[in-house]
Order: sequence, then structure tokens, then C-alpha cells
Amino acid sequence: SRAVMGKMRLAVFAALLVMNGLDKASATDFVFPLPLHSPGSSGTVEHFVLVTNSLSEPATVSLSMPLMTWAQSTQTIVLNPGQSQTLTVTSQAMARAYSVEDRGVLVSSDKEVVVQALSRFFNYNTKSTGAFFVLPTSALSTEYLVVTHCSHNTCFLTVAATEPVVTTDVSFDLRFTGVTSIYYGGRNYYNGDVLQMSLQQYQVMQLRCEGCDMSGTILTSTYPVTVVVGGDKTRVPGSTTRYDFIAGMLLPYTSGESWYFLAKLRDSGGNYYDHIKVGILRSGTTAQFQGQVFTSTVDRQLETFTFYNERPARLTVDGPVVVLQASAGQVPSSSRSGDPALLFPRPTTRWRTSYYFAVPLVSGFDGIELVLVAEAWQDGCLTTDNGAVLDTSRMTGSGAGQPAVVRLAMVPGQTGSVISTCGPISGFLYGLAERRAWAMPIGGAAEVSVATTTQVPTTESTEASTEEAIITTTADTSTMVTAMDGTTAVATEMAHTTIADTATAHTTVADTETARTTVADTATAHIRIADTATAHATVDATSLATNPPASVRWSGKHLCPCRSCEWFYSRPQNMSSAFRRGLLIRDNLLVDRKAQSLYRRTKFSEGSDRDSVAPFVVLALMSVVLPNLIWICCRDCKTGGMAEKSRKKRVKENY
Repeated sequence: SRAVMGKMRLAVFAALLVMNGLDKASATDFVFPLPLHSPGSSGTVEHFVLVTNSLSEPATVSLSMPLMTWAQSTQTIVLNPGQSQTLTVTSQAMARAYSVEDRGVLVSSDKEVVVQALSRFFNYNTKSTGAFFVLPTSALSTEYLVVTHCSHNTCFLTVAATEPVVTTDVSFDLRFTGVTSIYYGGRNYYNGDVLQMSLQQYQVMQLRCEGCDMSGTILTSTYPVTVVVGGDKTRVPGSTTRYDFIAGMLLPYTSGESWYFLAKLRDSGGNYYDHIKVGILRSGTTAQFQGQVFTSTVDRQLETFTFYNERPARLTVDGPVVVLQASAGQVPSSSRSGDPALLFPRPTTRWRTSYYFAVPLVSGFDGIELVLVAEAWQDGCLTTDNGAVLDTSRMTGSGAGQPAVVRLAMVPGQTGSVISTCGPISGFLYGLAERRAWAMPIGGAAEVSVATTTQVPTTESTEASTEEAIITTTADTSTMVTAMDGTTAVATEMAHTTIADTATAHTTVADTETARTTVADTATAHIRIADTATAHATVDATSLATNPPASVRWSGKHLCPCRSCEWFYSRPQNMSSAFRRGLLIRDNLLVDRKAQSLYRRTKFSEGSDRDSVAPFVVLALMSVVLPNLIWICCRDCKTGGMAEKSRKKRVKENY
């Protein structure tokens, strides 16, 4: 009966939600590089990893270098709830060469933890520190728009591979620097050139150049990678004499409209300013900041705003971007003048109501402030996890219900927590000691994929990037599909699902070039799948899953029935044998539908034979709403060998 079927669906859905919780283990793995930190003189460089247990039960944490066990022995510790500990990393972990190295660092835990990376250099007359917040592997991406800051000395872009055999393409953009080429692997690469390389799991690749800002460069990979950018010894305009190491972990670009509330890194009474660098992926995107409006006229454009105001300021954008904040840090009248530092702020959709973090205890990381930004300030709304109200005497803002900035002096070695009752907030740690400035966001291990602009904090969300639709699964088992142009459609258990393409209306699947094809779905409601370049079809999910057409092959173990095709796409993990809700993915795009990245998206290699892949990929559908479990179909794998040869040829040419 209908009632029985409904109960069965709810039971299955509940079981699957429990199963989904298992993927949170992926938020406990961290793979990252330690970029070059050697500011042009002899001395000693030291690296540390600060790990904090943000949960209410003990966590077992290990740190290792899987490919250099001779240099770094595995360290294993047990952290009690709320405890943090500093682990020393060998100096051998620092990336050095213009090539691929085995220097990746792995932190693994059986519980969610917060990881911060620290670097310190010193000799008799030089001091330099840097720090960055480490994202878990579940929050990484396969495509990045590089936004960085480096105008002097050695600039770096450092990549670490999280999965076996990662093919990475770097499309260079050198328009925003005076440098015309970058040397790597025995040759020079110029603006517009593409460098392709293959990395094994835990390997590190570092691009280095003197005084080059690689903002606008596109990096794509077949598996998610970690990207750290910055400069070994650089300065920010407005800082006339100070140079320092700056580094930050690059965030994936947002996927659409987003807001940022920004606070200056240092409260200096207006004596200095920050630079807000907005990397814009697509032409026609508009960014607005403090009355200034900028609209990009080309793809991959960079705009820099100047930020003087002590009050929080709103940055709004209507397209995919990456935002970087660089501090000049020079206050000539102060004995603690500070230094350059950089930060990747998060859009408001990524804000949270609670944070755990630790303040570095290592010598040289002193003079630390915690800076909190609230969009709707209320007195007494910021507390610790034990209920103590934070000191908000250094609050800058317009009053109740308005944006505000709160600054607190921190004690080295302190483990901190912040609970907000005035809505989601953001925050960062800022080290303002002279010649040793650094900045990093506070956060937690349960970071969801950062490339999002439509996430609602009360729902479990999944995200897509640029050319994808965004699917959000809510508690009432509804699925909202949002196309990049903002068109939406809502599907409940048995309701019709319409996925509208940017060239179609919400409920009409109109093909601009070919006729429509409609096939009745006998198992569930009709599903309309829109695509602007091919005929549009409504597919019988049950028959497709059990009896695919001759031009489509399925495999239960692999994405395609022959292994020669597997280099095209991400390896599935814990793939279920059941077919779930799905949708059409156009031409060359596979999609991650789970924020914790069990099933990751990637693009087919440009060297592949596109005829070997179905003109569009159809994911089978069932009535239970669970977009996390994805199966991909390939039309014919026999030509995969030819595609593989094409790829190998290109790799050979690039080396």
C-alpha cells in the first residue's frame, strides 16, 4: 500500500542518513605541504603542527610523512577533549625544488580535530614566522582559481596530492606581474601555457619564481589536492621597510553570489590599510566594496580594493570568486609595527556559530589577537563553551543588530572556544609581533566543501562548482536543484523533478538545437533532464539501472567496465550497489554531490577522445532522496586505450 511504501522509504532513508554519518571520518585526514621558508640568509627553519581536539571524547592523532619515513618517524598522541598539542615536523618536510618531491605531511585522527601549520625561521638578525589553517581532505577541490600575494623575492605555489596518481594541470596567468615566465622541469612557461604533471599520493610539487604574482592561474586535478600560496620574503604595498614570510591555504572558488563581512587584520586607528584582492573567474561578474563597483570584462580577472575603515565592511559578488586579504601591517608610530600577513576570508554562507582553536605556544608566535566578526551584534552573545561571556570591550560597530568586530588579546598556548547566540560569526587569529606577523582563520575539522554560496546552515548540503547545478538535501527528503543562473526546482519523494538548464525555463525543457525526446518513467515520476547541446530525455530509471541500452555499460565495482577508462575520473569510495537520484551531467563534467567528498568530481582530460564518452552522463534514479551515491555510465571503453596513449604523449612532451 502507499502507507507501507512510505514507511519503507522513511526507514531506508533513515538508514542511509546513518550511513552518511560514516563519511565524517574523511574530515579527520589532513594532507598538506610545507612551502619554502628561507628568507635569503643562513639560519634555522622549524616546522610545527598544532592539533586541537574539538569534541567531547578523546582523540588519537598521528603525524607522519608516508613517503619519507626515514626523515620523519610517526608521532602518535591522545588528545583529551578541548586539549591541544604541538608536534614538531622535520625540516626535511619543507618543499625545496622546482620539481616533484616526496615531502607531503599526513595528519590522521579517529575523531574530528583542528589542524594549524606553523613555520619559524631565525638566525642572529633575522626573524620570520608564518602560519596557515589546514583544511581536511574532505574540504578540498579538484579546481582552483589562484589568488595570492607576492611582489618580492621568492613566490611559491605548492601542491600536495591526497590520492594515488593525481594528474594536475596548471594554466599559467602572468598578467598581474612583471615576470614573463616561470621555470619548471627544465623549461620556461609563459602566460597561457599549461603545465601537466603526475603526482603520487603524498607527493608535493612546488612552483617558484622571483617576484611573480600567479593570481589568475587555474589549477585542475583528477583528485582533490591541497594548495598553499604565498611568498618566502615579501611585503605588501604600504609597508615600506618590512618583509616577511606569508602563506595561506587556497580555498576553492565560490560557485555564485556571495557576501563577505571583512575586518582589518590589525586595529591601528587608521594608520594602515589592507588590500582586498578579488579573483574573478568569469567575465561579467560584479564585485562591490565600500561604494566601489567593479565588473570584470574578461575571464580570470583580478581586482584589488583598499580597506581603511576600522568597522566591518561588506563585499558582495555575483559570480565565482576567490577573496584574499593582505595586510600592510606598517604602523610607523608604533614600537610593535607588525609585518605583512595574508588571510583567505570565508563568505557568510561558510560562517558557523561555534569554533574551537588553539593559540600557538611556540616561541616567536607572541602578540596574538583573536578577531571575531558578527553580522548582527548583540551584547553578551559571544561566550566560551563553558558559558563564560567574552570580553567585548574592544568592539567596533554600529550597535545592536549591526555588523561588529570584536578583538581579544590571547595567551600563547591557550585552547579557545567561541559560541555565538547572535547568529553565525567568522574569526581569525592574528600575530602582530614585529617582523613576525601571520594570520589564519579559526575553524573546525568538520569543514564542508568550501565552494558554496547556497548552503543553509540548518540543512545537510552538497555543493557544486561553476558549471554544475547545486543539490541540497533537506530533512524532509526534498531536493532543491539550483542552476548557475539561479533557476530552481524542488522535488519531494515521488514528485516530478525538473532540472532547468540556463537556456531553459523552470518547467519547460526546451532544446535550442535539437528536438525533445521523452521516455516514460515507470518507477517514479517523470524526470526532465535539460541540456542545451543535445536532445532532452526523461529516462526510465529502473529499466536503465537493470537493463541499460547497448551504447551504455555499467559496472558495480568500477565506474566503467574496463580499467583503461579509470584515469578519466575520480575513484569512487564505498560505492553502493543501489542507484539513487541523479541528473544529467553535460559532456565532460562529473560531479561531487556530497560535501564530505566521498564521490569527487573532475573533468575529463583534454587529451581524451571525447567520442569514448557518452555525450551526456545519466545517473539512475530511485524514489529515496540520496544524491550522494552516484554511478557514472560510459558508452564504450574500447577507445580508452587510444585516449590513454594521447595522455601519455602529452605528458612526455611536457617533460
